[in-house]
Amino acid sequence: MGRCFRRGVFALVVLAPLLDARPAAAGEPRIELRLAAFGGASYPNFASVLVPAEHGRLEIWVQDALGEIEVSTVRVKLNDLPMTPFVAINRLPRGVRLLLKEGLTLNPEYRLRPTGENVLSVFAQDETRTAYQGQFYLSIDPSASSPRAAPMRTRAPTREVAAPEHKEPPRIAFTSEWPKRTDSPMLTLLAEAADAEGISRLVIEVNGKDTDEIVMQNNIPVRKHAGWMSRGKAPGEITGDSQRLVVNVPVRLDKGLTVVAIRAENSMGLSTRLDRVVERLGK
Repeated sequence: MGRCFRRGVFALVVLAPLLDARPAAAGEPRIELRLAAFGGASYPNFASVLVPAEHGRLEIWVQDALGEIEVSTVRVKLNDLPMTPFVAINRLPRGVRLLLKEGLTLNPEYRLRPTGENVLSVFAQDETRTAYQGQFYLSIDPSASSPRAAPMRTRAPTREVAAPEHKEPPRIAFTSEWPKRTDSPMLTLLAEAADAEGISRLVIEVNGKDTDEIVMQNNIPVRKHAGWMSRGKAPGEITGDSQRLVVNVPVRLDKGLTVVAIRAENSMGLSTRLDRVVERLGK
């Protein structure tokens, strides 16, 4: 009996630390601004930073998210202007590294303004649709040789991590009236498509067949036919950017009933379809 008692005590001593073990606490979600040209100088979310005129590449790091970040949901804005076409995205475990490329366009709106405060913001969602939001306030100091934190201003509170929010699909509207019947073999299609998250693809469909496809490249609409970019100038025009596209193209009508539809998809994977029917008279 004494031997059994000693074995029981030994087993209890060995198992006690295991029973008391607790999982390590997971890190809190973090969003940081980093300046690669200055040894990776980093600043926390909502920081105000004074940067030199020659500040090099800006990076935003999202780390320790509650799930894997969905790259397709990442949005970066500079002074409320979408910068996503000029951002390289590197995946991280439960995070992303965003590299802002200011010098890819001559348009001064796509770089830090030399005077006043610039607002650089980021939005992303993980696989559970939990949202992560970051915002940084940058000002250029021509006399500075290195970045430094600026005095924080009193700002309205902003949630860094937010619960999933409902997203709307793109909006489509016809901007001209069509007759119900016509003897003309062709009509002009006038329409608009808009989406706050950004339209990624728009398709014009005639009787179930895709006749025109528009995709966004560097926030500019590019037309395709049968999956290939159009050679020469295609009839009509499609103008605008990923937030708003204006369609003005001729459509050839089949004899009898013709169903003309527009499909729009946004970068969140949501889509909308709107159609109209016209009857072509005559033989």
